[in-house]
Amino acid sequence: MNALLLACALLSPMPETAPPGLDYPLAPGSKWIYHIHHELGEGVQFGEQDAAKATGNELDFTVVAQAAATETIGGKQYTRVEATREGKPWMTEWYRLTPDGLFVGKTVEYDSHSTHVMDPEQKRLSAQLTPGESWIWDPKDAPLRFKTTVVATEPVDVPAGHYQATRLVMTGMIKVDAGMVQIFEQTWFAPGVGIVKQDTDTLAQGHLLTRVVMTLEKFEPAPAPAKTPR
Repeated sequence: MNALLLACALLSPMPETAPPGLDYPLAPGSKWIYHIHHELGEGVQFGEQDAAKATGNELDFTVVAQAAATETIGGKQYTRVEATREGKPWMTEWYRLTPDGLFVGKTVEYDSHSTHVMDPEQKRLSAQLTPGESWIWDPKDAPLRFKTTVVATEPVDVPAGHYQATRLVMTGMIKVDAGMVQIFEQTWFAPGVGIVKQDTDTLAQGHLLTRVVMTLEKFEPAPAPAKTPR
């Protein structure tokens, strides 16, 4: 390599790649099947469609999520992950792996007909996942504030199997017309698989509104690329 080419190579920006310590499978075709258990607190009611399927204050259903394709949002490349419930769109999220961890740039929730573009992006996982590490997400255009803390790596059993997973705890406050809503969420991440379990409690003034437990039933990695015949 001559001196000019070497200088250009050194001055060119390095491509942004996922850190080796954060193995989150986002190749198109990666597929997750989750069981969702949704429980309501006293005085809270399901919507009309869910009420017909619920047993008292509890509802169980299956969600299938799949990495669909890559897209560019605001000049950054994301992987679009589409989740369906009973064959109908349920939620779509746009994920991006960076040297700093896993970020979400946009979400669409079909039940509530809401779209959220994160400003700044929401950091879901850090690159190193060091116990005691924490970060805060404080979006510019929403009355909420979330703090995530890495707790420990520990065994966890779900229908999909037994994993050594990193547990994270997220606490948050959302300001609504009636006051403040508190969020307490625990997430278990297994390298090479993704989120294997998540427990989320939503409370208002200490009163439980909803509890959602998500457990992984099956993970299917993306198909291997077809070999080109020689």
